[in-house]
Amino acid sequence: MDQQAKKHLQEEFDASLEEKDQHISVLQTQVSLLKQRLRNGPMNIDLPKPFPQMEPQAEGVSKENTDSDIEPVVVDGASAKTLEVLQQRVKRQENLLQRCKETIQSHKEQCALLTSEKEALQEQLDERLQELEKMKELHMAEKTKLITQLRDAKNLIEQLEQDKGMVIAETKRQMHETLEMKEEEIAQLRSRIKQMTTQGEELREQKEKSERAAFEELEKALSTAQKTEESRRKMKAEMDEQIKAIEKTREEERSSLQQELSRVKQEVVDVTKKSSEQIAKLQKLHEEELASKEQELTKKFQTQERQFQEQMKIALEKSQSEYMKITQEKEQQESLALEELELQKKAILMESENKLRNLQQEAETYRTRILELESSLEKSLQESKNQSEDLAVHLEAEKNKHNKEITIMVEKHKAELESLQHQQDALWTEKLQVLKQQHQTEMEKLREKHEQEKETLLKDKESLFQAHIEEMNEKTLEKLDVKQTELESLSSELSEVLKTREKLEEELSVLKDQADKVKQELEAKLDEQKSHHQQQVESIIKEQEISIQRTEKALKDEINQLGLLLKEKDKHLKEHQARVENLEADVKRSEEELRQASAKLALFQSQQSTTHEQARASEEHLAQLQQKLLDLETERILLTKQVAEVETQKKDVCAELDTHKIQVQDLRQQLENQKSEMEEKLQALTQHYESQLRDTNTEQAQTKQSLIEKENVILQMREGQSKEIETLKQKLSAKEDSFSVLHEEYETKLKNQEKKMEKIKQKAKEMQETLKKKLVDQEAKLKKELENTVLELSEKEKQFNAKIVEMAQANSARISDAVSRLETNQKEQIESLTEVHRRELSDVVLVWEKKLNQQAEELQEKHELQLQEKEQEVAELKQKILQSGCEKEEMNKELTWLKEEGIKQDTVLRELWEQIQEKSAHMNSLSQNETKLKAQLEKLEVDLNHSLKENSSLQEHIIELEMLAEKDKLKVSELTDKLKTTDEEVQSLKSSHERNEKNLEDKSLEFRKLSEELAVQLDIYSKKTEALLQAKTNELINISSCKINAILSRISHCQHHTTKVKEALVIKTCKASELEAQLRQLREEQNTLNSSFQQATHQLEEKENQIKSMKTDIEGLVMEKEALQKEGGNQQQAASEKESCITQLKKELSENINAVTLMKEELKEKKSEISSLSKQLTDLNTQLQNSISLTEKEAAISSLSKRYDEQQCELLGQVQDLSLKVETLSKEKISALEQVEHLSNKFSEWKKKAQSKFVQYQSTIKDLQMQLELKAKEANEKDEQIHGLKEDLDQQNERLVCLKGEMEDKKSKLEKKECNLETELKTQMTRIVELEEHLTQKTTEIESLNETLNNYNQQKDTEQKEMLQKLQHIQELGEEKDNRIKEAEEKVSRLEKQVSSMKSELEAKKKELEHANSGMKGKEEELKALEDRLELESAAKLAELKKKAEQKIAAIKKQLLSQMEEKEQQYKKDTEGHLGELNTKLQEKEREIQVLEEKLKGPPQSEASVIPRSAEHVASCAEQNVDPKGCVQKAYDDKISALQRSLMEKEKLLQRLEQEKEEMVSSHSEMQCRYQELLIKIEHAEAKQHEDQVTINHLQEELEEKSKKYSLIASQHVEEEGGKNNIGAKQNLENVVDDVQKALQEKELACQILEQKIKELDSCLVREREGHRVEMEELTSKFEKLQALQQQMDGKNKPTEALEESGEEKSKSHALQPRLPGNMEAEHNDLEFKLAGAEQEKQKLGKEIVKLQKDLRMLRKEHQQELDIMKKEYEQEMEEKIKQEQEDLELKHNSTLKQLMREFHTQLAQKEQELEMTIKETIDKAQEVEAELLESHQEETNQLYKKIAEKEDDLQRTAKRYEEILDAREEEMTAKVMDLQTQLEELQNKYQERLQQEDSPGNDKITIMELQTQLAQKTTLISDSKLKEQEFREQIHNLEDRLKKYEKNAYATTVGTPYKGGNLYHTDVSLFGEPTEFEYLRKVLFEYMMGRETKTMAKVITTVLKFPDDQTQKILEREDARLMYTSPRSGIF
Repeated sequence: MDQQAKKHLQEEFDASLEEKDQHISVLQTQVSLLKQRLRNGPMNIDLPKPFPQMEPQAEGVSKENTDSDIEPVVVDGASAKTLEVLQQRVKRQENLLQRCKETIQSHKEQCALLTSEKEALQEQLDERLQELEKMKELHMAEKTKLITQLRDAKNLIEQLEQDKGMVIAETKRQMHETLEMKEEEIAQLRSRIKQMTTQGEELREQKEKSERAAFEELEKALSTAQKTEESRRKMKAEMDEQIKAIEKTREEERSSLQQELSRVKQEVVDVTKKSSEQIAKLQKLHEEELASKEQELTKKFQTQERQFQEQMKIALEKSQSEYMKITQEKEQQESLALEELELQKKAILMESENKLRNLQQEAETYRTRILELESSLEKSLQESKNQSEDLAVHLEAEKNKHNKEITIMVEKHKAELESLQHQQDALWTEKLQVLKQQHQTEMEKLREKHEQEKETLLKDKESLFQAHIEEMNEKTLEKLDVKQTELESLSSELSEVLKTREKLEEELSVLKDQADKVKQELEAKLDEQKSHHQQQVESIIKEQEISIQRTEKALKDEINQLGLLLKEKDKHLKEHQARVENLEADVKRSEEELRQASAKLALFQSQQSTTHEQARASEEHLAQLQQKLLDLETERILLTKQVAEVETQKKDVCAELDTHKIQVQDLRQQLENQKSEMEEKLQALTQHYESQLRDTNTEQAQTKQSLIEKENVILQMREGQSKEIETLKQKLSAKEDSFSVLHEEYETKLKNQEKKMEKIKQKAKEMQETLKKKLVDQEAKLKKELENTVLELSEKEKQFNAKIVEMAQANSARISDAVSRLETNQKEQIESLTEVHRRELSDVVLVWEKKLNQQAEELQEKHELQLQEKEQEVAELKQKILQSGCEKEEMNKELTWLKEEGIKQDTVLRELWEQIQEKSAHMNSLSQNETKLKAQLEKLEVDLNHSLKENSSLQEHIIELEMLAEKDKLKVSELTDKLKTTDEEVQSLKSSHERNEKNLEDKSLEFRKLSEELAVQLDIYSKKTEALLQAKTNELINISSCKINAILSRISHCQHHTTKVKEALVIKTCKASELEAQLRQLREEQNTLNSSFQQATHQLEEKENQIKSMKTDIEGLVMEKEALQKEGGNQQQAASEKESCITQLKKELSENINAVTLMKEELKEKKSEISSLSKQLTDLNTQLQNSISLTEKEAAISSLSKRYDEQQCELLGQVQDLSLKVETLSKEKISALEQVEHLSNKFSEWKKKAQSKFVQYQSTIKDLQMQLELKAKEANEKDEQIHGLKEDLDQQNERLVCLKGEMEDKKSKLEKKECNLETELKTQMTRIVELEEHLTQKTTEIESLNETLNNYNQQKDTEQKEMLQKLQHIQELGEEKDNRIKEAEEKVSRLEKQVSSMKSELEAKKKELEHANSGMKGKEEELKALEDRLELESAAKLAELKKKAEQKIAAIKKQLLSQMEEKEQQYKKDTEGHLGELNTKLQEKEREIQVLEEKLKGPPQSEASVIPRSAEHVASCAEQNVDPKGCVQKAYDDKISALQRSLMEKEKLLQRLEQEKEEMVSSHSEMQCRYQELLIKIEHAEAKQHEDQVTINHLQEELEEKSKKYSLIASQHVEEEGGKNNIGAKQNLENVVDDVQKALQEKELACQILEQKIKELDSCLVREREGHRVEMEELTSKFEKLQALQQQMDGKNKPTEALEESGEEKSKSHALQPRLPGNMEAEHNDLEFKLAGAEQEKQKLGKEIVKLQKDLRMLRKEHQQELDIMKKEYEQEMEEKIKQEQEDLELKHNSTLKQLMREFHTQLAQKEQELEMTIKETIDKAQEVEAELLESHQEETNQLYKKIAEKEDDLQRTAKRYEEILDAREEEMTAKVMDLQTQLEELQNKYQERLQQEDSPGNDKITIMELQTQLAQKTTLISDSKLKEQEFREQIHNLEDRLKKYEKNAYATTVGTPYKGGNLYHTDVSLFGEPTEFEYLRKVLFEYMMGRETKTMAKVITTVLKFPDDQTQKILEREDARLMYTSPRSGIF
């Protein structure tokens, strides 16, 4: 956008610059022309020709050109004036030029700035593009990472789903097992119950025997015994019932368990927790029930036994004791069994928990390993990237040097890689094949097990199900038998009732005839009344139609008027729009003209260029033109005359123009006056409107406050929710703590397991070491065995891995399932909370919406009132405007007429007019543009301010929303996502509210249609209600009139027949019994009538319900109306139509109210008639009492009057209800009308507002018109200011463009921000949900990772520390070794002295060696053969071991650290032990020396022989010592130079030697054994050496030559020989042993160097001295022994033992030597003497050796310095190489690992798919089995339903029969009533006759008394019959209810609803299956509360509510007691 804006500005600047350049060029040409004229002076006559030629070309040139053309023509001789004018013009144009130049400079500067800005922006753009590219790359990388993460997540999800499936299957198995366990328990309980029953039967038999025995003794106590037996039977029956109840409970529990199986998927965790609790509860319940039953039994038995203790003591005591023992044993057994079950369950649970923990630990370890591998992969990748970048820089410099080396290395590396890959591939393929085979075998086993389990479970279930069905069938048959017995009893009762019915039918037949006559009369009267009523109704309807037609006409007239008004308004709007369009068109024209002018300017510039060329040509033609000028002057004179004439004409025209102008000014003044008046009115209106706006603002502020309060309430609600959330969080934290505790326990167990695994690994390592040792002994055998063991180990590892994988899968499945259950529970809690919160929110929203709607309606009413007032004012203003418009039109006509006259006057005038009009139009357009632009600016500023305000408010709102959203996120993100949806819904409601306000205008047409439909619907409903009211009133009137007529007719009949009755009474006294029977029948008929009356009341209630439903419909309509009113608040057209509808409705309502009032009046009249009739009745009754003294008549009349009154009251109540309903309907209508009025008022207010706005717009239009007219006057004045205005316009345009751009930018940004915010909110909501789930997953992973990382870091730290310690240790060792080398040199000097003493002995022994040489040669050959073999074997083993070593380096690195520590500890212990042993040995040797010294003192003879030998020995030693001194230095120089060369080559072999150390240990052990054998042979050979001393002298010479090169080595070995031969040098030996032991502890690197040196020396010896191999081989064997000793010190410090053994052997051998030959003892004594002399010589030699040592030390220091430098350089090179190799290896290793992991994943996926398939198959089979079971179950249930339906049909038939019987009885009773009435009439007639005949009053009194007694008896009989009938009805109801309950129970038992409780008497709230039961109970309770027939009602209540027997007895006793005190009429029962 910024770039586009800048481009646009640049283009505009360029265009303006071009225009100004053109303008400058035009001005320059004009200036040049004027200068030429000034120069020429009088020669101006020549110039007019070129200008007319140019005129057609430059038509659009400005006014100045035309003036310049015209003015020179006018000049006669007054050239001075023209010059002045021209000078003024020149000045003006010069000023203009200066201005233009300034503007050009400013523009150039701006251009320069813009270019610099452009360059800067381009640079920024380039930078941003680069950043964008980088960002894209980063995004791509992130995308790839995300994709990989998603894939991993998908894989995890799939694994979890599979685990879930496994867990579900396992849980099903567990549930099946628990079911089986419970079924076994039930079977055990049943068996126990059977045992109990059998024992009870045995007890019965024993008791019967005892009773028989006691029968003979106690015949008197038989009756009591029988009673006890009966009571016992009852007890047993109760026991059986209780047992059945228990079985039922068990069955129901089983059914509940089956249901729980279906719910297992959701409630596995709950079941595992609750199953133990439920079992415990069941066991407790069972124990409690057993205990309670046993207690009850014992109590009852005790009570019975107390009665018969005296009679039955002996037998009962035995039976009791046995029974008690048995029960106790059973209880003990049960308790033991229960305890065993509990223990077993606990053990199983503990095992499962342990397994779970172990598996979890293993799973976590595997996860940590996987994460470590991934992290190492990522790290290695990053490191490789970094290194590759670094190397890329370095490679360019060093490519030429290292190309050859790289190629060689690459080839080697490839070969190694290929070999490694082949080996790894082979290993993995083997492992995979083994795994597959194991997996397949395990899967097959699992399938077989699963199928077996399935079959067993299915069989068990089928057997259980069949048993259950059989039990159900048996129970149903029992129940059917019971019901059949009941039906038989009912049929017997029916037969009795039928007999009575036949009697009653005969009596009814007589009564029917009389009833038919009465009916006919009544029907005739009814027909008359109906016809009369219909006429009245028709007249009312006609009146209503007429009134409706009138209202419709009035409404149509009003609508037409409103339509006309609307049309007028539309016309005005169209005119206004047309004006606006015209103005816009003018603006567009002006813009087009400007463009044309610019185009013409461009043309003019081009023409100027041509004119410049022409000017050159014209200079050439000037001479020719000067001649023509003379001719032109003559023509000019003529033209001046013509100009004078034109000027006269011009003056006339000007005069006319002035007159016209005066007229125009007058008109303008008038218009201005009108405008001022209009402005004043407008100001008044605006003030009024502003006051209204203020009011509305205050109201808005109030609403805002209310909203703020509402938000506070919501915040409070949120705070409450936050508290609830915190509580939930606390609970969660508690749960997490418990999980963490479990986790820690699992970790501890895991660690223990890892320790065990490490121990196992160590054992395995030890086994491998032993195997290696055996390999050396037996090569071929052990190779085979090794292969077998390797295969076995791999198989075991595979099995172990497979088991671990299986366990991990199971464990992860269980864990995931448990977690899912917890999550589901949490989700359910959260959902419940969110639902509660939603409801509360919805309630709050509804309440506030209602309040807001009310407030809005009130505001709309006020606005509508104000609008109506403003509309009136606007109408007045419109009339005035129309008048002014008419005047304007007249003025316009006059102006056009004047213009036509002006056009006619002259062509010149026309040109002037055209120019003036063009300029005026141009000015007008410019002024209009200015005004428009100003108006637009103002509007834009207003809009900007408004938009800024809205922005600020929106931003504040958004900020508030964001804050709220953040708070909600923080609070609810852990628990609820759905709370956020509620917030979004609130926002959507707000937005929808705003949208609705916008859409209200669109929905006006819809509102019209809906209002019309509403009116129609209201009419229909009003008609329907009127019809219903009329119908019901007619029915009621008819019923009441019929009854009144019947009563009147009866009274008249009674009056007639009183006389007849008197006569009949005397006759029919004997027929009293018959009448009593008839009275009973009458009572029954009355009961039937009561029932029919109740039915009528039911019908009335149904009608009332219908009315209520109508009410609800009306309410729904009202609600719809309200909704429509809300929508149509702002609609004008709808308001007018509504007003018409309202008037219609008002009229209809008034008519309805009139009709209702008429109806009420009629009802009142009828009530008055009824009251008059009742008065008449009372009068008649009084007359009857006066006239007749019959008590029977009085009673009958009183009962009839009571009934009539009751009926009348009921009718009045119904009428009142109806009237109330009518009133409520009328009120609702009134409220609806009021709402409509509110809406219409609001509508009028909106109209007023719109009109006020319209007026404002018109006023603005008028203002603009006035301004246009004013600026037409000022056109001449503003000619000079055009340029300034143009510049201002340009600036304003630029500003406008900028403002528009900014506005558009801001709008777009706001819209984008809003969209982005909305999208971000939604995305964030979804992301938060996902992130929460990821967080929960990753927190666990992170925790495990952190733990592993910590462990890993600790390990690394420890390794680094150990490495540092080792380095320091090695440095220290180096220093110590240097010291020790010095010490060794000192020892060498000592040993040289000893050598000199020994040489004498060697000369003696040389002769013996010559003999031994022959034997030694053979041994040398054998040794060579052995060496060759060993070399071959070692080469073969090295090849194998290299391969193995490469694989085992990684394992050995870890093991070495642990082994080093162990070795150090072992070494310390070994050294301590060896020191102790050496000390003991030294002590023994000292003792032996003492013994030898004593022997030496004894024989002095041997000294003589020893002395010459020692002298010779000393001489030889002296000769030898002289030679080595000179040679040793040369040898050292040679060795140093050789060592410096060989160090670089040999240090490479160090690493290989380290690997070969362990393998060489075993081979060196063999070599030691052989060496020991050789030593023994040499010792034997030394015995013969005394003879061969001559050969030894030759050998001694050779040894002297060798000692030059091997002085160090010889010195060491001489030490050993000195240890063999010199017992006198004990102190030296002890020192040497200590030094060796210390050196062996710290000599690792030095030993290796010595080994290399020794090997070099060996090779040199072979070359130089082939002849003297015997001694060389001895030396090499000794060197090898040293190597073995040094390597053993590296391993387990075994060489110390070997040294000690060799020392011991040597000491033993030297001890044996003097024993074998007798001369040796004497020689030893001589040697000891010689040693004393030799020691003195040694001291001399020591001094010489000190000098040599100093020289040696100097050489060594130099050598050490060089060595250190070399070492450092070599170490650096090696470190770099090792790093590179490690990196390469790591990369390769990672790649291979990835490939293997991929393959492993694919294989796992395949296996998982196979598992899924198998699981699916098993599930399908299970589902099929379940489906089959369900089908069989459904079939059985259907059969049961059919049976139930059949029984229902039977019951319905019986009910129908009863109904028919009752109907028949009703008819009979009615007939009898009619007969009785006729008889009464006859009796009355007779009675009257009697009264006339008999005057005596005594007889009357007697007859009256008799009649009263009879009446009392009959009333009592009637009440009895009523009660019986009610009882029968109640029984029928009870039977129906039982049937329904039975159906439900049957369905429940078959389907398997859980049993509510063990009680027989339900305490549940949900007692009543249907609402009819509840209503029936309510009626019964009402009658009971009212005190009607309390006992029967009490019985009904106890039966319905199922009271226990004790309570029912108490209640009935209470009722009996109450009835004793009440009157006998209240009830017989």
